[in-house]
Amino acid sequence: MNALKYIRKLFDESDIGNTYRNPEKHTDNSLRLLDDGLLDTTPRDETLKVTTQNQQTSPFLRLPAELRNHVYEILFGHRSIHLKDRTPSKYHQIPRPCVTHIRPTHPDNDVYGPGIENDHTRHPGKQTHTFSLLFVSRQIYEETRYLPFSLNTFRYDELLGRQTWLRSLASRLAVVRKVRLHVEEDWGLNRGLKEGLTNGLEFFPSLDSLELICGHNRYKAGGFDKILRLAKKTKRDVEALVGSEVKLRIYIRKVWNIRDMQVHEHPASSPILRRALKTALPYSVNLVYRIQHPNRTEHAHILATFSPSATEIPECWVAAYLDRSMRPETELWMFSNAEQPHHSNATPEFRQESKKAILALLEYMATLPTPPMRSDNLPALDLAKQHEKDYPTPPASGAYGSSPGTYMRHLLMPKVVTLGACHRDVVEILREAGVLRTELPGPDAELNKFLFKLSDLPETRELPKGLRWGEMREQDIDVVKARTSIPRTTKTLISLKSVGVFEEETDTAVAWTFLGLDGSLVTLHTEEAYRGKGIAKAVAAKLFRQYAPGLAVDDDGNAWSHADVYLGNAQSESVCRSLGGKPLWRCFWVRIDLERAGHPAKAV
Repeated sequence: MNALKYIRKLFDESDIGNTYRNPEKHTDNSLRLLDDGLLDTTPRDETLKVTTQNQQTSPFLRLPAELRNHVYEILFGHRSIHLKDRTPSKYHQIPRPCVTHIRPTHPDNDVYGPGIENDHTRHPGKQTHTFSLLFVSRQIYEETRYLPFSLNTFRYDELLGRQTWLRSLASRLAVVRKVRLHVEEDWGLNRGLKEGLTNGLEFFPSLDSLELICGHNRYKAGGFDKILRLAKKTKRDVEALVGSEVKLRIYIRKVWNIRDMQVHEHPASSPILRRALKTALPYSVNLVYRIQHPNRTEHAHILATFSPSATEIPECWVAAYLDRSMRPETELWMFSNAEQPHHSNATPEFRQESKKAILALLEYMATLPTPPMRSDNLPALDLAKQHEKDYPTPPASGAYGSSPGTYMRHLLMPKVVTLGACHRDVVEILREAGVLRTELPGPDAELNKFLFKLSDLPETRELPKGLRWGEMREQDIDVVKARTSIPRTTKTLISLKSVGVFEEETDTAVAWTFLGLDGSLVTLHTEEAYRGKGIAKAVAAKLFRQYAPGLAVDDDGNAWSHADVYLGNAQSESVCRSLGGKPLWRCFWVRIDLERAGHPAKAV
């Protein structure tokens, strides 16, 4: 039984658990709720003996108080807790208190920086509780009941202060020292600050640190000066409210005003989407291939920022293919027409619109349900859990070291998605938006995007005597997977078009490659004994000639394919260049956090 299950079992069997489940039913020995909502932990009758015994025999409770306090600070502190109303429903007609996020913070974070995640996302399928230790024993509860309030930063929005239910938490909020107030209105800062400060800060008399998050969606002349003037006034007002000096920090969030950007679902056969992608070839080559590939599950979504019924392609647009059931393999491909070279000198308005479109797409994706993992991918989850056990937090460098577990770690975070072949400019937008998970693999690993025009493929030599051509078979897949560190299941590899070279005498595969889900050259490999004979070049050329024609053809009739090669991989670069490939841009495989994408985009 792991520690979490043990704590839950203790809670379920404890007086505390009985009290919270049945507060109206009391026995002589049960715990009672005090008027302020806290538990009355005074031992009664036979529980006094148990309490005394715990104090004398528990290895933890026998530690010096200063050591226990240090443990408590690690367990209960360094978090941001978001207070808000629970949305009324047919069962609850009035707003009720709700903590929507309890997030670990990282010393190098900005407000929305790396290292933030919800505790419940760390253990998919489990109802974890950040402060479970509170329920282990009366003494621990007595020692720690105020610590979640005094050791953490409490975030609330300006309208929260109107809610009378906050008064029920008054005794606990009285020890809160750090508060983060969000004021998101477009230049409605005066009113927002007044609402938040006047109605909310009265509940935090011990406040000594206030963070203001001020959102705006455009740079106006004198805009920053206005915020700075408000900041100085805010500091004076807050200190007048709490009666002592308060440290004030101001964060300015850029809001892209994306709620008017619509996101549409498309069928794979959508004429307007196919036309838009075709006009953007070869730069849209990943998405052109992925949308056509028959390996498409019922969980796949083809999205764009224009309607399937549109007759004209908009000036600025983004499209994507998302299939969350494919994890830990690549789940998302995305293309923005701003990636095309002729947009490199685009106007600021066009660049702003492109950012809005990208963020709108992510926000819509954040609203989609996360399907279960395929059964053949479940072993990857075990790797992720072991990695979390070995490395509970990122190292001082901020990024986990390279290992099989590192590449699976994101599986413990249901809203983290693997985005493939993402253009460098788009990655920078994602980084700026705070959705890029920089502690996970990818952000620092650049790849060259090699493009191949099929009409320019060179002639290749015949295979050496004793070898024959063929397709990779299911019996060959275990060897293929053993030769690569990139996670692909047997089911996925079998669904791909392939070319192999086999020894005629032994029927053993000695070289192979596959046409990826996005049309790229993947898993190109030649066994060591057969290298230096031009076999890799011949295998790749045969794959393109046999399976790529007709799949990605631009308006000029040119057929395209491509390969992604990590910088420094001299052998793969040499093969690509020998095939006439040209490295035209840089791309990345990254993990992005849809949970950080913000408010849902308008779906149609």
